[in-house]
Amino acid sequence: MRARFTVALVACLLAPPAARAAAAEGDSPALFGSPAPAWHLTLDGHEPEPVAIHADWLPAFLPAEDTPVAATPFDTTAAVQGAPPAKAYAYSEGYEFRNKVHKYASWATGPLFVAQAIVGQKLYDGDASSGLRDAHSVLAGLTGALFAVNTVTGVWNLWDGWDNPTGRTKRLVHGLLMLGADAAFLATAGTAPESDEGEAEGSKSTHRSAAIVGFSSASVGYLLMLLTR
Repeated sequence: MRARFTVALVACLLAPPAARAAAAEGDSPALFGSPAPAWHLTLDGHEPEPVAIHADWLPAFLPAEDTPVAATPFDTTAAVQGAPPAKAYAYSEGYEFRNKVHKYASWATGPLFVAQAIVGQKLYDGDASSGLRDAHSVLAGLTGALFAVNTVTGVWNLWDGWDNPTGRTKRLVHGLLMLGADAAFLATAGTAPESDEGEAEGSKSTHRSAAIVGFSSASVGYLLMLLTR
């Protein structure tokens, strides 16, 4: 059966155009419209039997010679279109220096927060030893200095790099969170009890609540930049 199909395919390829057209019009169910072909192919000395080919088979592999073929040029416009590359933005040397100071100082944020939280909780619980109060004051001063440095460098760089759209929303959110922490820490310093002896419970609670708000806002802003850089 495979040999017959091969012979039939070769016969189709060698058939004249007129015969192919006649077969395509369905004039005869025989090979190319002829009940018995007037020509034969010889394969290994044996004459094959004529194989009838239906006309609807022909267009699949033998299109008519006058059938126009629509040329579809390759659209190079679609290939090169897409998201435009991000525009390179050159920062000044001052920006890079402030950025390094800002990043290196930020590494002290976590340890300072943990130490201050431990010391502050002990003071809140009533352990008002002089050493603990001194440690609390030192840690508060270091925290204030850290946020003063990072506020200056951060706001300055936010303004200096405002024209760069890449990551601008993230930098803005980070800046607002840190400014909110600044405000909370100022409130914390303003509500600090002068002495734990005879101090009203509400004053200590307000001081502690303001500190927690500052720690929370700063921590979210810190993690935003740390985890998405």
